[in-house]
Amino acid sequence: MSPFLSNLTALRHLNLYENQFFGTIPPEISSLQHLQVLILTDNNFTGPLSPSIFSNCSQLLVIDLSLNYIRGRIPMEIGNRPSEFTGQLPAPLTNTTMYGLDVGNNHLSGELPSD
Repeated sequence: MSPFLSNLTALRHLNLYENQFFGTIPPEISSLQHLQVLILTDNNFTGPLSPSIFSNCSQLLVIDLSLNYIRGRIPMEIGNRPSEFTGQLPAPLTNTTMYGLDVGNNHLSGELPSD
């Protein structure tokens, strides 16, 4: 991917579904402050999820990273979102082997399980 992404400052939707991108998610995505929808499904992205995506893209409403190879913890910055969630995810959720979780359009709150 090219650094040209950081020049698209008014971009609101980025859909790169089902391509052959690889490596870490481009850091330039974090500079898209008006981004509302980020779809990176079915590529070959690897590595951890950058906290700056959640701290810099404050208008982000939808993010789909499924069918990639992203590893590591969900960044704590995901909790800095406006009040879009209520309730709490149960701790036993961390004992599962699932590779995807979609909890959109719910009212979750509290902390994500630390494990």
